[in-house]
Amino acid sequence: MKWQRDVQYFGASDIGTRRSTNQDSWAVHMAPDGHQWEQQGHLCIVADGMGGHAVGELASNLATEMIVLDYRKQSSQSVKDNILQSIQNANAHIYERGCQNQEFQGMGTTATALLLLPEGALIAHVGDSRAYRIRDDLIEQLTFDHSLVWETKELAKQGIKSKESVEHIPDNIILRSLGPAAMVKIDLEGPFPNKPGETFLLCSDGLSGQVTNGELGVLSNSLSPEEACRTLIDLANIRGGPDNITLVIAQLPSSEISSENQPRSWIPKRLFSFLRPIFKTAHKTRISGNAPYRSAPCTIDPSQLLELISLEKVYRKQAIAESWNVAWEPFFLHYKNAEQLRQSANWNQAFVSYSQSISMLIRGRPKQK
Repeated sequence: MKWQRDVQYFGASDIGTRRSTNQDSWAVHMAPDGHQWEQQGHLCIVADGMGGHAVGELASNLATEMIVLDYRKQSSQSVKDNILQSIQNANAHIYERGCQNQEFQGMGTTATALLLLPEGALIAHVGDSRAYRIRDDLIEQLTFDHSLVWETKELAKQGIKSKESVEHIPDNIILRSLGPAAMVKIDLEGPFPNKPGETFLLCSDGLSGQVTNGELGVLSNSLSPEEACRTLIDLANIRGGPDNITLVIAQLPSSEISSENQPRSWIPKRLFSFLRPIFKTAHKTRISGNAPYRSAPCTIDPSQLLELISLEKVYRKQAIAESWNVAWEPFFLHYKNAEQLRQSANWNQAFVSYSQSISMLIRGRPKQK
């Protein structure tokens, strides 16, 4: 069925270079048939657990699994109410698990859910994992970080706090998550009308903390979802990889999503024509929130390129010295292409090719035991 094939997606998670466990989790559930596509759409989730080792891992796994299952079971309410209720139910379950076992007390997780619906993209969000939209040559952050530093910056914008008060605030203090309390406030953004060819990116802060918005946009725009996911993880890791790295990329087709082979709508054709302007207006109405909260051009400047070239030289030297299992022929094809693009001042595509060449080096590195 064409409506299902049209959305290309990929998700991946990596432990990073400094953590002993992976406390992140992700899930994608594509509507299995035309009816469910019309009623519930496709669902993508990223969760970043907290609470230490197995506790954070348990919290994030519970969040992704329960939200998907609970959302798919619900059909009596609106999509908005269904996703909110599913996240509240997951929060209540994680909270109860924390209360039942002293070792699990205080466990929590972020949760950022993206619904791709016929009328647009809807995002439900708790924590500091993010949802981005890449449209044309612009990347937009559609979620607000529920962190101390972001809340303080917002107060500074309103003149309630001074700008200086933001400078020394740790960026890892989360103010809202699933699990610590019996009820949680959930942000709802959208629905944002879909535009053919646009891309959505969900990620934990292990990625957004190491890769700039512009870099996220350029790589997500230029590569397939699978290749972009793998390349972005490698880029975060070569810059230190201090945290788990998780992301889901969903790319819409370059033309309108087809409803081909779906059952006929119960709305008579003449009545549907009458209601279409009303539906169209409703789709443009934002349910809540003020997204986008940040936007940046999908561009790379020469200084970013120089940093990447320096890293490539370091890793190539190490790969040769330690006899990594690198596919050298395709590596040099990417590298040669990157050099030609750099010489012609095509910074964006040069950045993509250098990133791919570094990824090929990283993937040839022996696995650490």
